Amino acid sequence: MKDLGIRQGSAAFAVPVVVMPDAVYVHKDIQKVEPQEGMENAGDVYQYHEFVYEPDEYIQLIGSENDTLKKNLSSMSEELTSTQMALTEVFEMIGGAE
Repeated sequence: MKDLGIRQGSAAFAVPVVVMPDAVYVHKDIQKVEPQEGMENAGDVYQYHEFVYEPDEYIQLIGSENDTLKKNLSSMSEELTSTQMALTEVFEMIGGAE
């Protein structure tokens, strides 16, 4: 991965991910900006922080993030089940106290 810093480009490139045959460009903090002097007729101009990955490197990154998300989802699901069971017990106690 290479950090290319803050870049400017057209609306076509002001998207989170641009996949090319030899590279994957990732854009963060995308913002519309006023065109600089001499670029008034260039259309809308956007500014973003650009990172470039080799395709295999990006695939590994996405796979790793996917694994992390699966683990987090599983953990949250277990916590939700525990919370639901605790609430059921509380409701049963409240219902039995009446």
